[in-house]
Amino acid sequence: MSKILQIEDAEQLADYAESPCYKDFDIDSLKSHAVDHHAVYLDEHNQAHARYSLWWQTVPSYPNERLGVIGHFYSDSQSATKQLLDYACDVLRQAGCTLAVGPMDGNTWRYYRFISERGDAPGFFLEPDNADSWPAEFISCGFNELASYSSALSTDLSVEDERLIDVRQRLQGQGITLRSLDMAQFENELAHIYTLSVASFQDNFLYTPIDREEFIQMYAKVKPFVQADLTLLAEREGVLVGYLFGIPDLLQKQRGQTVDTFIIKTVAVDPKYRGVGLGALLVGEAQRRAYNMGYRRAIHALMLDANNSRNISNHYATSIRRYSLYSKVL
Repeated sequence: MSKILQIEDAEQLADYAESPCYKDFDIDSLKSHAVDHHAVYLDEHNQAHARYSLWWQTVPSYPNERLGVIGHFYSDSQSATKQLLDYACDVLRQAGCTLAVGPMDGNTWRYYRFISERGDAPGFFLEPDNADSWPAEFISCGFNELASYSSALSTDLSVEDERLIDVRQRLQGQGITLRSLDMAQFENELAHIYTLSVASFQDNFLYTPIDREEFIQMYAKVKPFVQADLTLLAEREGVLVGYLFGIPDLLQKQRGQTVDTFIIKTVAVDPKYRGVGLGALLVGEAQRRAYNMGYRRAIHALMLDANNSRNISNHYATSIRRYSLYSKVL
């Protein structure tokens, strides 16, 4: 008979570590991500087919609700998904939660969202992926889309937004300058980027903070792939007031293609400088520099459709992919 096994410690997973369910799963993340509950679905032969983690103690705030978060999700069976998600919702309900949200590995700094409309464009570097069946399986279990996101492709980096000429001059007049990331001072640069990110993202949808150490560890993993001129820092009197993090689409190389595409992964602006065009200037300047470096396309990655970043992207790019975050009333 099938069963759902609650995991109390990583040693319990030793028997399942080689199964597809845990093949790409970092068991240490159960501790490092401060998971409140982890469970695995086992069939009658004690084979693992699905897993999840739950969070309810440290979760994003949401108006008039107490959130429970479902992440670290994997399933290779629709029936396993149904039983596991029903069980997860029961656990969250008993913990006092009123709304289940997923997929999200604890917070929005980590993996979250499903690709809900894949389109024809191939995957890109650092893009989250999932089985195409999972969004429909969540919906069949009573979940509905809570938020939508998209990635867009700019196919002509020679195109410039003429409005940025005035923006550039105005911001220069205010003492704001742009420079490339200093790779020789990488960790020090990340420390300043972290401080600005906390201030810039604090009002973002479902935002929760992470500590500086985890932030630096996240970006340190991609340091070998970073090209300094694709990450721009905006400063005023030596203080960081905005940044754009860009990185080459290295999946093109894996497919045997020339790497002619770069990814705009993150754009952040100090709240005191919002509405003055700094975000748009960072995007325009990054595309201009990338074009001069030999890149011919840019992916504007993983934008919340309700955010201002979509308005900036619309001047250059066309949507290629949609993602969804789901919720269920408990």
